[in-house]
Amino acid sequence: MLIKSLDWDNEDTLIAICWIMFLPAVTFFGVVRRLRRLAAKAEEERTQQAELDPRERLRKHIDALNAAFAQSMIAMEDLKRDIEVQQAIRDDLIAQAEEHRETLAVEPEHAERTRRVYVRAARDALRAERGQQWMFFALGALISIPIGVAINLLVP
Repeated sequence: MLIKSLDWDNEDTLIAICWIMFLPAVTFFGVVRRLRRLAAKAEEERTQQAELDPRERLRKHIDALNAAFAQSMIAMEDLKRDIEVQQAIRDDLIAQAEEHRETLAVEPEHAERTRRVYVRAARDALRAERGQQWMFFALGALISIPIGVAINLLVP
């Protein structure tokens, strides 16, 4: 159906059809070529491994193992330092919490006043935010409604 509706005498149509047929073919052959290269590389590595002396292969494996072990030791040292830093921070936070707890136990009326101040500040912030939201809503309505009416009057 689509093929019958094409204008086969038009040069642009023929060029487009050639491109449509050419691009998947090039992509397919490119993928096949890449897979062949990967297979050849893997085969070459297997051949090199087979040609190596068992002692040499063992030495390479031991070297790789030693390198991995050295990297893991470095990572363990980094983790140990991070844990020590976190423990120091935790100890400081526990000490501060104890100090605050002692302060609250000594001065309960001061703690209550402080709590009231924080609650009042939070309530005021919520009121201000709510007022700002209502203001934006009202501005949006005041601006969009006249524009809508003007458009309806101007456009027949």
